[in-house]
Amino acid sequence: MSAEQPIIQVDHEQGRVKILVTGGSQGASILGQVVPEGLGMLEPSLRRRLQVVQQCRPDDIERVRKQYYDLGIPAELMTYIEDMGTKLADCHLMIGRAGASTIAELTAAGRPAILIPFAAATDDHQTANAREMVKAGGARAIQQENFTPDVLARQIEALAMDPVALNNAAARALSVGRPHAARDLADLVERVGNGVAPVVVGSVLSPRVTAHAPAGGIPA
Repeated sequence: MSAEQPIIQVDHEQGRVKILVTGGSQGASILGQVVPEGLGMLEPSLRRRLQVVQQCRPDDIERVRKQYYDLGIPAELMTYIEDMGTKLADCHLMIGRAGASTIAELTAAGRPAILIPFAAATDDHQTANAREMVKAGGARAIQQENFTPDVLARQIEALAMDPVALNNAAARALSVGRPHAARDLADLVERVGNGVAPVVVGSVLSPRVTAHAPAGGIPA
């Protein structure tokens, strides 16, 4: 996914707000329980504009499908997301875990997120993974013990009902991305190997494009 890609792509005619939900094999169950209920608690003016792509466990998928059907929310459900890059590029907001690869993809693409760190992760490393993105304003984190439908609904409304807030969050997510991390690491190793003092990895070695949303931004 290119860093020059516009941050938010919008279906201007329908004003859809596209949400991607992914939790991996260890985290999809609680997301399948909380997210549909949380979306059902949103203001009707926002709920009727939602379009969801969600990863579900096989045991949960039909229950989740029925919940979205009853709520009138168009939803594409699957047990595994094969084209994650495409799905991420197409969404306005991601809800999911805070694994290292997820954070890397979100910040490289410039996508805002609501993150629920996996509580049983070794040394609580997913909370640490999310910290920089949250501090920058590109994500909001909800600890698993506080992850309820009501809390989720309030966080979604704070972002998705304010086009400026969502676009700003997208830009801030992009600002902490390191799309050239492999090259930067290779440069760092080469410098150290040659006895040259290392330099800061990030904006010095990998200048990032200034994030800006396309005309219209997120639909109001």
